[in-house]
Amino acid sequence: MNETKLSAGKKAHLNALLAWNDISKEEAYKVVEETSYENLNGKTWAETSVEAAIKGIKKYFSVSENVRPEDDFSKSSIENNPQNYDKVIEILEEIHDKWVSENAKKHDRGNEAKSEKNLFQHTPTALIGLDEVAKDLMFLAPFLEEMGLTVGEMEMKGYGSFVPNNEIAKAYQRYVEKYMEANQITSSESLEEHLEDCIKGGYKPLAGEDEMAEKRRTYMKKKMPILIETIQKKNPNQMGVLPSESQPE
Repeated sequence: MNETKLSAGKKAHLNALLAWNDISKEEAYKVVEETSYENLNGKTWAETSVEAAIKGIKKYFSVSENVRPEDDFSKSSIENNPQNYDKVIEILEEIHDKWVSENAKKHDRGNEAKSEKNLFQHTPTALIGLDEVAKDLMFLAPFLEEMGLTVGEMEMKGYGSFVPNNEIAKAYQRYVEKYMEANQITSSESLEEHLEDCIKGGYKPLAGEDEMAEKRRTYMKKKMPILIETIQKKNPNQMGVLPSESQPE
């Protein structure tokens, strides 16, 4: 097994196979190696995420507008500095916003417990936590690595997860701190007020006139206490310690 033979695009699909299936790295590699790139999506269902990653790279870094996932990305390079890690977070924000705008139906996961557990995924990138952000990072990572920017590594096992490196963690922390300051989130009450504003139209990906979009907004309002609790747990460094305005700090 020689992973270096795979294109960055195929490596992104390899990550998807490992993250979403109970499969060994050897089994996943065999599937990716033996399948043409054009037919990989039928096995991984990751094409939309990979395309979003490529779109973000084209916007924030110097690559050809005609570049394709299976091309050689080492022809371009990215310097290892905080500014470029911040750009990676901006790409992840765009990927996440697109998912939220296109997946109103996924507020309902089929049972109440699962729906409540995953409802936080429908809030802005700064509120979902680093572990959740990393689920999109696994599609970006192979391309960025070929260009010289390391962002973490994939756990090479079935149902694995992408583990961001310290530079990504620091960039995400900067992003969250800036977001909290801009939106004046200093307490659990102000977090609730911000979420209410997001639902009313302050967060565009939640907008929409169709019935499913309205159902999602109604469900989020109903589950506000659970949303707040989950968000604070998912982002403990910043939001897990928010005081209540009704209690002494």
